[in-house]
Amino acid sequence: MKNKKLLVFVLLVMGAVLYFAIPRTLYGNDEESIVKVIRSIEGYTVPTANIDIVEIKDIEENRVVSFLYDNMPAYAHFIKNSMGNYRWVYVEKSGEVSLAQFMVNRIRGEDDAPVMLFVANGENEVAKIQVIVNDEVLETEITPHTMDVAWVEIPGTNEKSYRFDYMYYDEEGNRIGDD
Repeated sequence: MKNKKLLVFVLLVMGAVLYFAIPRTLYGNDEESIVKVIRSIEGYTVPTANIDIVEIKDIEENRVVSFLYDNMPAYAHFIKNSMGNYRWVYVEKSGEVSLAQFMVNRIRGEDDAPVMLFVANGENEVAKIQVIVNDEVLETEITPHTMDVAWVEIPGTNEKSYRFDYMYYDEEGNRIGDD
């Protein structure tokens, strides 16, 4: 009888050790788990770095998370798996700038044009972004002096190549960068 109790105890201890020792897969299913996923990625593991989620956008089976990593604009791309969990596939951060532009690929079909994502921190002074893509002018607005996100749908092209020019404007409509 004593041996059975000892065996049960040993099995329970081993089960607990295995349960806590096996690494758990992290998914981007909610804001808290997204932050955990980001903190688990090499280059984003500094425990004192602030991670501020700016926007979570779901596009079909894709989830794009715009965030600030220690006030640097960044984004992460997740894809929904067959179990309904969002698995991390890509992350990118800018340098120490107030507004960063990212080309987000693989959001729609492979043959679709990429989508341009702008992520701003609270130091951003840009209010309007004008992007000229293959001679087509596209405009979007972004809220200055706050964390914000703007998306620009890139028009498709038969050549599958793109030429970009950017112009930025402040709240009064003055072009930023013109001296």
